Amino acid sequence: MNNAIFNTKWMFPVLLMFITFWHFPISANTVKNNKEQPSNLNKFQYYLESYENMDINSVASMFADDILLRDWKISVKGKTEAIRETQKNFQSSESIVIEILRTFESANAVAGELKITVNSTEVLYVTDVVTFNSDGKITSVRAYIGRED
Repeated sequence: MNNAIFNTKWMFPVLLMFITFWHFPISANTVKNNKEQPSNLNKFQYYLESYENMDINSVASMFADDILLRDWKISVKGKTEAIRETQKNFQSSESIVIEILRTFESANAVAGELKITVNSTEVLYVTDVVTFNSDGKITSVRAYIGRED
């Protein structure tokens, strides 16, 4: 038997290339569609950072036209109403600090357990569930009040 056929110096790289290209074919569409889009988690974090900074323009730019904004006090539908409610929150607050305690990401949504401090005095424990459409815009923010423990 010829040992050159089983020479591991070249066999492993060839086998690896065979497996890679056979089982994971790369096409022009794969490369084209894989343009370093921010993950939903990144978008969620940016949304919270913009909210914490009370940057209405950044927050509004993330909203889809048909967004649903709902928490334990209000429920509004549509970008104009969601912006109006968000602006009310900003106007009634001197400061907002958001600490992300935990996150869970799925294909089109992120849930985050948050500690929100408003005006350095009011501490809220909230779970936000944020969904995204195929354009990366926020289609819903559902906020649920919790407690520290």
